[in-house]
Amino acid sequence: MLLSQQTIQAPMRISRRLLHKAPQRLIRFVITGGLATVVHQSTAMGIIAWMGMGYGPANASGFLTGTSVAYILNTRWSFKKRFRWRSMATYWAVSCLGLLLSYVIGSGCEAVGWPYWAVTLITIGLVPIVSYTCHSRWTYR
Repeated sequence: MLLSQQTIQAPMRISRRLLHKAPQRLIRFVITGGLATVVHQSTAMGIIAWMGMGYGPANASGFLTGTSVAYILNTRWSFKKRFRWRSMATYWAVSCLGLLLSYVIGSGCEAVGWPYWAVTLITIGLVPIVSYTCHSRWTYR
């Protein structure tokens, strides 16, 4: 049996659509990450300044607030999905993985005596890539 031209071209159309969406999703993911970082830092600084709380608890509050904002924006805007309990649990798992990865990078670089700016560059370069990949393939598949 011969395949029609339309049957052969269908997967190519799907692939083009996915490739077209990927850069747009990635750009939205980066913008969302930037906004979530601003929310995280603003929350932490506000808690420190107005409530006199220590850096650790203030940053934990900032992390919770920023990650919540990131989940909402990434779900509805970046990945165009509905809110689901499963995606929320997976999103938080990936976020905690990013937090653990940041800790490991920071501790490892400190142990070998690298400067803080190197830790920051490695973390900013690696954690978003891991997060985006995990969210694309696991959270929002």
